[in-house]
Amino acid sequence: MSWPLLGTPLDRRTTEAVKAMRRAGLTDWGVRLTSMQLCEPRFVTVVPDRRAVVRDNPEDRWKTDVLGIVSPTFRVTPNEGYAPLLDALVAESGATFAAAGELDGGRRAFVTLRLPGHTLVAGEQVHHLVTSVNCHDGSSAHSIIYTPVLARSGVVLDVWTLKPESPHPRRAAEITDWVFSRVDAFQLVTAPALTQRPCSKAQFEHVAWALLGHGERAAANTQSRATRKATEAVALFGDGTTHWDAYVALATWWDTMSPTRGKDRERARAMNAVFAPKFKRKARALLADS
Repeated sequence: MSWPLLGTPLDRRTTEAVKAMRRAGLTDWGVRLTSMQLCEPRFVTVVPDRRAVVRDNPEDRWKTDVLGIVSPTFRVTPNEGYAPLLDALVAESGATFAAAGELDGGRRAFVTLRLPGHTLVAGEQVHHLVTSVNCHDGSSAHSIIYTPVLARSGVVLDVWTLKPESPHPRRAAEITDWVFSRVDAFQLVTAPALTQRPCSKAQFEHVAWALLGHGERAAANTQSRATRKATEAVALFGDGTTHWDAYVALATWWDTMSPTRGKDRERARAMNAVFAPKFKRKARALLADS
């Protein structure tokens, strides 16, 4: 699963946000702004109009990690500062804590909630996750991310993002309304649109080649990277018969087989699953036009 893979999985015994953060090592970072200095052989100059966001290294308190370079007006909010909002979201929605962790060396931190119940789509259970992501490097505002995921595999089916005006607990009802509106949209619009339309293998091959093989259908027998990707997706579709089967195959390919850089490919794909939704939206658009 995407979010648990990126951090520490949590269970129902974790009932408070601060405890969830503590289990994932997100507390007591001492996040703060510091001045920046330019050190030359004969003098030291303070860098104007810029500040460094730093934290105490969680594994070695004698070390300091630089999380980002920001303006002097940047407002630092420790991870624990989002705990009241998360607890309010749990109270409003009935959700439970599912995962928590840090991303990009502490530049971002997240806590994931799982909404109660599930949606049954074509015989498959879909769980609904809500994730709070706070950013210490100034690259983005605090975000709430809704992701429906396949229960059997953790494949992410969609990504929707809300940027609340503030992390104050009084925003919990507003955020919860937005989350459940996204759940309704998935249940009443997205899922039926996919399950009710048939998809032949030939149709899927056309979509797969358009999406992954750059439309070069004649290159099926070559060893090119593009044709290999399309062939992998076709294998995942198997004996599928609907747009739902087709979309799940493409989403599964993206989350588990797409090319990535770096040594930890599984983690890189999990990051893509929750922070790079364009591939799946393009897949749905191509299916709708097929």
